[in-house]
Parts: sequence; C-alpha cells; structure tokens
Amino acid sequence: MSSTAPPLKVLIAGGGIGGLAAALALSQASSAAHGPALHLQVWEHKLAWSEQGAGIQLGPNAVRHLQAWGLGNALEQVAFLPQHLVVCNAHARKGQVGVLGRLRLGQRMQDCYGAPYFTLARADLHQLLLSAVKALPVELQLARRVVSLKVEPQVEVKWEDLKPVSGSEALNTQIFDAVVGADGIWSYVREALLHDGPAHATGHCAYRAQLPMQALPAQLRSFDVTVWLGYRFHVVHYPVKGGTVLNVVVIVQGSPCDKEQWLPQITSVQSAGCRASTQLLDVLNAVDDWQSWPLFDRPPLNGPQAMAQGHVALLGDAAHPMRPYLAQGAAMAIEDAQSLAQAWGSRVSSAAPELQIPQAMQAYALNRWRRNAQVQRRAQRNGFVFHLQGPMAWARDRSIQWLGESVLDIPWLYSA
Repeated sequence: MSSTAPPLKVLIAGGGIGGLAAALALSQASSAAHGPALHLQVWEHKLAWSEQGAGIQLGPNAVRHLQAWGLGNALEQVAFLPQHLVVCNAHARKGQVGVLGRLRLGQRMQDCYGAPYFTLARADLHQLLLSAVKALPVELQLARRVVSLKVEPQVEVKWEDLKPVSGSEALNTQIFDAVVGADGIWSYVREALLHDGPAHATGHCAYRAQLPMQALPAQLRSFDVTVWLGYRFHVVHYPVKGGTVLNVVVIVQGSPCDKEQWLPQITSVQSAGCRASTQLLDVLNAVDDWQSWPLFDRPPLNGPQAMAQGHVALLGDAAHPMRPYLAQGAAMAIEDAQSLAQAWGSRVSSAAPELQIPQAMQAYALNRWRRNAQVQRRAQRNGFVFHLQGPMAWARDRSIQWLGESVLDIPWLYSA
C-alpha cells in the first residue's frame, strides 16, 4: 500500500444491510489486495442505526459471503437453522392433508451448496454487520442524505443534514472519488444518477408480526419455513431469534388497509374460493398487532448502465428492488457487496485510480446485472404462481406434490 498517496475517498450512501455489507467487503478487499488506502464513509439518513422489517431468510448463496467475511460464528449465534421448507395449501378443508411438498434444508443445504440456510431477525443481521464495520477504520455518519451528484472527474455530492438541531437548511458539499448508492428503494443516489422516477406500487401489501414461541400453543410452534399458498394471498412463517420467536408474513394482493379488511378476504368463500385452513387461521388469529408495508418495485434490470456509471455504482434495492416471493432481497445486496469489492480489489491501484475506478464499477455492473434481473423476474413469477386460483392452482399443487424437491429447490440460485 502506498504511504504517500492520499487515501481514496469513497462514500456509501445508506447504512442498511447492503451499505454495511459493502463497507465491510470493500475494506477487507482493499487491504487484502494491498491497494490504495481508502477513507470509507457510510451515511445513513435516519437518526439512529436501525433496520426496518421483521424476519429474513438467508440462503447459502448469501451465507457463504458472510462466512468469508469472518462473520460465520457470530451469525450462528443469532440465526436459526430450519430443517425443512414446507409448502401447504392455504385452503385445505378439515380432514385434508394441506402439505403439498417439502424441501430439505439443514444439512442438505450444507452438503449441496457449501453453506447453511438460515432464518433470523433483520435487526440481528444489521447489528452483526454494524459491529463488524465499527471495528474497521470506517467513518459512520447519521442523519445525512444525498440530494444531488455531479460526476467527472470525481463526484461532487450535495447533502442535507437531517438532525433536528442542525438549525440550517443549507446544502453541504463534499468531493468523493467514488460513490456507492445503497440507500434503498427510494434511493436519492439512483434518482441523481438515472433520473428515472420513483418505484411503482405493485398492488400487493405485506403484513408482518413476530410471536414468542412460548406464548403459542404447542401445535402452533413451527420450526420449519412454512409457506401457505392461497387465492390472491400467501403466508410465510419461520422461527427467528434462535427459535424463540415465530416470524409471520402475510402478503395480500390488492392492498387492503388493515386486518379488518384482509382477514375476512382470506377466510371468505367468495374471495378465497374456500375457507382457509384451520391451522393457518389459528396462526393468524394469534397475532394482535400487525405492521403493514405496501410493496413497490421496478422492472428487472435491462443492462449494466442501470447499476453503474463512471464513479458511481448502485447496490441492493437502490439498483434492483426485489419482490419478497423468492426471499432474496438481502442476499442479492450481500452478493452485490462481494462483487463490488472483488472488482475494486482487482482493478484499483494507486497508479491511476481516476481511470481505474470507472473500470472497476463497470466490471461490477457487468458481473451483476444479469443475475439480479434473473432473480427479479423469478420473484415476480413466484408472486403470480403463489396467488393462483381454480384449475391453475390445482395444476400448481399437483406439480409440487409430484415433483417435490426437484421443483422447490433452486440450484442456479443457491450454488452461485
């Protein structure tokens, strides 16, 4: 590493899972490659380090990178290792077998794909990454939001101070050698770079809750990842917090506003085709307090220019928001972070970084855009398949019953 060249100033806008993963991976890759020193800054627009959402599923494609970053042991302390993914018919009548198929997780994922399949609370993963980044020479700033960018040859960033006591509405300006936009689906960096407007509403809404396992009757304490497929809705629940909490997610097509609207829809003969499974209703009725999130997304990526231009790159939801029907949103952000770090470590040296940084950003985008687009399309397709009705739902269910693991497993996703 050069002792005379000034450190390259790199801004990561966004302090969520993707932004912290990028900071950790870039710092490690730069050190391992003995490249130019980095002055990494992570800006978060919120007033405290926190992560919205409830639970998260992490396939082996994401877990492998966390392990490579030295977080394997810490991850095992906060995660749960489910043994199966179980797919059920949400409308199974009393006396019917509601289970359509199972995918072995547990040791099988380790054997097939080299890493486990974990479930955990989003906040626990965020805290794990935050602790790792705090141990590095990374500058962390809260209450800062990027407003505009001016690129070439470096990046001029205008930002606003969101602290309530700042007393100033004037914009601040800083110069960076590179900027990574990891500021989520409503990314200011994306808008400044691509000028393509806001994400659009999907017409779907997610309702999330967490239940202490000990508060549930024994028959409702599920330790698998369970998916219930229904007409215009589906439900997913799985354990988090080491198995002490059940995370429940209901996704309803049509964006009803509250439980009083969507629960009757799920249980009524007219809208659901037949009543929901008694076991499923018992889980839903055990929840007193739901948090709702209307779902937004963008079309699948159509080229590398949508992920990087010049000295600026987009990462995670800022580049490719994912519908939750494949449980890969956080995983793709983690994959992005590793890919960006590899491109940076292999291409950026102290000799002429002003030329090499755009090359590294372009290499990152070329490596990532097709895979991210493929996952976006598959997630959208799953949302359609999960909510089918009538003969198409019958055909879906029979396919799962007949083909089993071969239709539930996704080797191209987990092995990459």
